[in-house]
Amino acid sequence: MLMAIESVISGRAGIVFKITYPKTFWTLAVRFSCALMMHLNMMPSVTYGLAMMKYCNNHNNEFSAPYFAYGLGFMQIIGGMFAEICTMIYMSSIDSPIDIIIRFMALN
Repeated sequence: MLMAIESVISGRAGIVFKITYPKTFWTLAVRFSCALMMHLNMMPSVTYGLAMMKYCNNHNNEFSAPYFAYGLGFMQIIGGMFAEICTMIYMSSIDSPIDIIIRFMALN
């Protein structure tokens, strides 16, 4: 998985993400609405990770290895934020509003 991500980032996979400014107002509006929907989709996951970390801080005597439980909540937060950022970068490389909607629905 990490090798696939690294090959996409470095450009060896033949896929190049070039962030472009929207050419029309509708492209900007669709990008904004997809970004908002992505944020609303990821918010419960990040909130659950924060709650898990808070519970581990407040009740660390109930765990045999509280750092692992805390790390699990932290990984959930980082995973949600990483997914949101990657989707934003990917959506910023598409110029057609209908393609943005189609690819957002496929990713979501």
